[in-house]
Amino acid sequence: MALRQFMEKMELRGAGRKYACLLPPQIRKDYGASDFYNLHQIDKSAARAGLPTKYIAFGYALFLEEAAFRALDGSRFPASYEKLCSLLVRYKPESISAGFEPAAENFMAVNGSGEIHN
Repeated sequence: MALRQFMEKMELRGAGRKYACLLPPQIRKDYGASDFYNLHQIDKSAARAGLPTKYIAFGYALFLEEAAFRALDGSRFPASYEKLCSLLVRYKPESISAGFEPAAENFMAVNGSGEIHN
């Protein structure tokens, strides 16, 4: 019994890590940068990333607003919203936009006449 619980816990952690690392770049590639996505977008991007549908709740916890997540039938989810989020926070990379800095002006860029772009 203890071994089975340990294996389930390890499987859940592994799925959380996969969702946290693979889904964000895939969903941004598919639909552009956003804080939230709809169920269809999350499902499609998770499938494109090759993520197990058994753990789609991780994708929902990542990209649905909390109220929208809680409105779903959570009986098929492997854990509560709080538990899913606590696992995801370990592995979720920082937001791409959070560390975004505009590139410095490239003084080597020139237009067709050889003049520097302003």
